Amino acid sequence: MDYFLIKGEEKEQIKVSLNEVYGFPDTTSPFGGYDVRWIVEITSGNYYTTGELWYTTGEISLFYEGLLKAYKNCSGILQYITYETNLEISLEFIKLGKLEVKGRYKERFDKDNELIFCFETNQSYLIETIEQLQQIHNKYGGMRGINK
Repeated sequence: MDYFLIKGEEKEQIKVSLNEVYGFPDTTSPFGGYDVRWIVEITSGNYYTTGELWYTTGEISLFYEGLLKAYKNCSGILQYITYETNLEISLEFIKLGKLEVKGRYKERFDKDNELIFCFETNQSYLIETIEQLQQIHNKYGGMRGINK
């Protein structure tokens, strides 16, 4: 199963798993890459949630490229927002290889349930995340898909 994981220094984490890909390899999404139904699991402190996400492999490719650049520079803020804006993640290098991971997740817009999260991690945990994102990028391609 394709997934990526952003681990925190404690038991905190964000795991995003690919559940179903639509159109691969022939039909790309107008949002880039292929449309995908994902499952997100977020653990932050004593809070936990899981739910569905709809976004594209192209968006994952852009996140991968941005994270790789920030990791190499050990600086900057990387913001990631799904096209439906139900998941927002911000990774900010704050000092000496430490990062602050902040964001929010709202599965349904017609309900007032929302998880706002914040935790710290360090750049050594990002190696695994980058490798996982690279595998997804290599398999599904960038914004134009695999065959273009």
